[in-house]
Amino acid sequence: MSLADHVEQIKAMGFTEQQAKEALTACRNDINSALEAILSGEDFGRATTGGAQTNMANSGMFPPPSTPKLYYFDFTGRAEPIRLAFMLGQVKFEDIRISLSEWPQMKGSMPQGMVPVLEIGDKRLTQKTAIMQYAAKAANLWPQDVWLECKMAELHGCVEDVVSEVRKIRFTQDQERKNQLCDAFKATFLPEWLQRLDSLVAANGHEGFAVGGDLTVADLDLYNLLNLLDNGESTGWLPVDVRPHEGQSCWQQHTHLAAVYNRVDSIPQVKEWNDNHPVNRLQ
Repeated sequence: MSLADHVEQIKAMGFTEQQAKEALTACRNDINSALEAILSGEDFGRATTGGAQTNMANSGMFPPPSTPKLYYFDFTGRAEPIRLAFMLGQVKFEDIRISLSEWPQMKGSMPQGMVPVLEIGDKRLTQKTAIMQYAAKAANLWPQDVWLECKMAELHGCVEDVVSEVRKIRFTQDQERKNQLCDAFKATFLPEWLQRLDSLVAANGHEGFAVGGDLTVADLDLYNLLNLLDNGESTGWLPVDVRPHEGQSCWQQHTHLAAVYNRVDSIPQVKEWNDNHPVNRLQ
């Protein structure tokens, strides 16, 4: 088949003519190699920001067919890493924030009766980790290396273990039992898990990144968890203040966690996002 025929084949799969021509030329008109190159994010010599921070959505690698709608409460919680990924990747999305007073009426219309939910056209996706993966791939904040993908999943699992323990405390009705759980969380559970997370970052990250040597959604997930812990009592997310002293972070002695937090927090777009979206109290 001619180059023009192969171009039409690739265009029919949703890619642009320019992408198809450049990939086929670089791969000597081999359509399978060209498709692999396109899907891997190769840019064939055009200037990019490089690494995991290349804007995958704008380059056409992962175009949502319509503007994604993200449903969650008017709180950081499980949705914030997703919001940050879309924002950093310059992926336009609707940030639909549900008040707790609205939730009883909306709950029945949500798949599995929970949020976050990502809606794209007539398709819906539930579960934070799945939505976070979509957002990260759309924003090119997902590593190409399979081992790094697995190490990211490992870190996400540890983050969710901490969040699950917080949920257990929050939804305990007996106040005496809740107080016991809060004491154990602050004295034993959290110090142990912060050390585990710090060791994971030390083993798998480089120069202030949680996994690998580029910004990924793992950094955003960890950054969000550390913020949730520090602000937990003031926002109502956690019924106990886990900071050693007012103005000090519970994780500040863990140098690798602190390095990730400071790197993400210093990104100008993140600073602007935080300024424009102050953390509300969960009530």
